[in-house]
Formats: sequence, C-alpha cells, structure tokens
Amino acid sequence: MKKARYPAAAVVTRLARMKHVDPEAPLHSEMLAPLMQHGPEGPGLDDTDRLVVVLKHHELISARSMTRLLRRHQRESGGLHA
Repeated sequence: MKKARYPAAAVVTRLARMKHVDPEAPLHSEMLAPLMQHGPEGPGLDDTDRLVVVLKHHELISARSMTRLLRRHQRESGGLHA
C-alpha cells in the first residue's frame, strides 16, 4: 500500500519557509526576470517553479532535488505526461 504524498507545491512552500527564503525580494525578481518571459512553448513559471529556482540559486537544494521537484510539480499540475 502506498503512503500518501504531499503535493510538490506544499513541499516547496514549506522548505522555503524553513530556509527563510522570500521569493518577492528585489534580487530574486531581477534574477527570475528572464525566466518569466512568455515563450512560444508555454506560459512560463508559476510560483512553485520560481521558489524551486530560488532555492537552487541559494544552494539550499541540489540540482537533482531541483529537477525532481520541478518534474513532480509539473506532473501534478498537468504540465507533463509521464
């Protein structure tokens, strides 16, 4: 029997709170500006995606954890079909 998992968005939000990361800080807004532009492939990043990138930028999570969280979040939100 599988254990229930928290949604990736809840995990990322809790981790950001534990690490005292504020994604609305001016430095973060400037860092994420190129990622926020809408391209032809999709609408860009949502709040959870931005938090994951900020956590990685501050080296609070590994590249592997960043990738795992982004893929899990996109699967849960219907972004990826895998």
